[in-house]
Amino acid sequence: MTQHLLTKIDSAPGERIVVSEFVGSASLDFYLHRNPDGVSLLDWSRCLKIAAGAAKGLEYLHEGLLN
Repeated sequence: MTQHLLTKIDSAPGERIVVSEFVGSASLDFYLHRNPDGVSLLDWSRCLKIAAGAAKGLEYLHEGLLN
């Protein structure tokens, strides 16, 4: 099942805004770089899944949203 968490897309001259559902835990940046012991909490396969999910989200924004 695919779940799109996109809430709104809007634009104004010179800027584009994408609003998504709030996810209450730590940010991706924290998990990749800022955890207290300095070791990433994500292994390589998880990072790859995140990158693939981001790519699918961009594809949805660029193409799927128009359909």
